[in-house]
Amino acid sequence: MSMNKTIVFIRHGHRDTEDRRLDNGLTEKGQKQAKRLAQFYSKRFQKMNFEESDLMLLTSPKKRCIETLKPIEQACGFSLSQSEELIEAQGGETFEDLSDRVSRFVEWWKVEGPPLTIVCSHGDWLPIAVHKLLGSVVYFKKGGWLELDWVEDQAHLRWYLPTFKHFPNS
Repeated sequence: MSMNKTIVFIRHGHRDTEDRRLDNGLTEKGQKQAKRLAQFYSKRFQKMNFEESDLMLLTSPKKRCIETLKPIEQACGFSLSQSEELIEAQGGETFEDLSDRVSRFVEWWKVEGPPLTIVCSHGDWLPIAVHKLLGSVVYFKKGGWLELDWVEDQAHLRWYLPTFKHFPNS
């Protein structure tokens, strides 16, 4: 028997691309996107009193992803965790390797994930995860939010906000 739960996929905010080889953090625009994500999180989940076991914040270890989730971490009061499974494709990694890594994460989440999981990852990783759960291809702009409910072993799209410009009341 599986439990009903929710997963939120967030693409990291706009990053500093002066030197793409570096693990650069967010630009000012990216910081604004992260703040808007936290505002939306607060409005979306404000009435829910989560226990620590009910909510998991997971991020790719890349600085831009960590910085994107920091405002949500502050808003919810729970610590974020880093996962290598969420990192973008690495040099020498094939699409099949990346897809297998995403599959491991998705299968873990289906079986062991808490009632609410918030994931921050990258533009190559996220569409694969959504496709594995929803069967549709969805691309994320930086700072985008996609929320799926898992009910009776099936994913249902709840929110798709491609970028912070589309967030209600933002």
